[in-house]
Amino acid sequence: MPWTLIRPFADQPRHYFDEVALLELARSIRQVGQLQPALVCPITDPSHQFELIDGQRRWHAVQIAEIDTLRVEVREVSGPEEQFLLSFVANCGRANNTPMEYAHGCGRLRENGATLQEIADTIGRSVAFVQQHLVFLDLHPDLQARLEPKVGKAEQMTKQMALLLAQFSHEEQITLFKRARGQTAAKAKLTIVQAMQAQTRRTRQTHDEPGPSSTGRKPTAQGMAGLGRSSRPSEILGVIRTAVGGLLTSIELWQARGDLDRLGEAARDAPSTATELLKETRALQKKLDAIVAEAERAFR
Repeated sequence: MPWTLIRPFADQPRHYFDEVALLELARSIRQVGQLQPALVCPITDPSHQFELIDGQRRWHAVQIAEIDTLRVEVREVSGPEEQFLLSFVANCGRANNTPMEYAHGCGRLRENGATLQEIADTIGRSVAFVQQHLVFLDLHPDLQARLEPKVGKAEQMTKQMALLLAQFSHEEQITLFKRARGQTAAKAKLTIVQAMQAQTRRTRQTHDEPGPSSTGRKPTAQGMAGLGRSSRPSEILGVIRTAVGGLLTSIELWQARGDLDRLGEAARDAPSTATELLKETRALQKKLDAIVAEAERAFR
């Protein structure tokens, strides 16, 4: 059908389109044709008859190639949420999705009531992958932007640094990022790990102080009961950190769930600080599994 009858899906999870890759796709379509149809749904709109579910790159590419039509498959959807889900799943099956596209997509499914395991199964990824990308939602917006390729390699931030920084308040994130920026990767990680250790010491001191705040830590179910389906990772981590008596920092929790290799790398770069974290994480692995399972049950 004429591509002019189709409009993009404004709420689709993919926002970044590499210009060079688009030109390459347009050249390929011009040479051999459009091999894979786009997916569209009927809409009621004076200017358009259909809206994209999947295939916006192809929609752009046929225009660049000066081709008048787009090959499509038409599918009925029940509403915006099903359309978003189909679009997100289709995009997850391809390369070059940005970390924040995954983060916002997983966050949207989480807000709609999906468990971590359900999200992982839906997009064909691990639970650890979903957890880590949800953590990115706790980053300051300026730092989220540094995970996007459009800022340029010189301004980009690594996922590992993002996971570390996300455990602090927005103000602390900016301060630590500025302090670590320009350092080697090993020194930057050391800077943030030291800040995390200081945070852990402060938490331990708080829990060691007598008073009402120290009497409500026994059953984790009390803390979990206050969590809802839309609770952010920082809220969940706050409850879990209290439940284990302040022994863990947030990053230890998430990385203990299938990402110990990152802490291992940190241990090699900064053995005097990170080795202790690694040992502590492994020692508390079983306790973490039980607490995370309890948190997961609270969402169901």
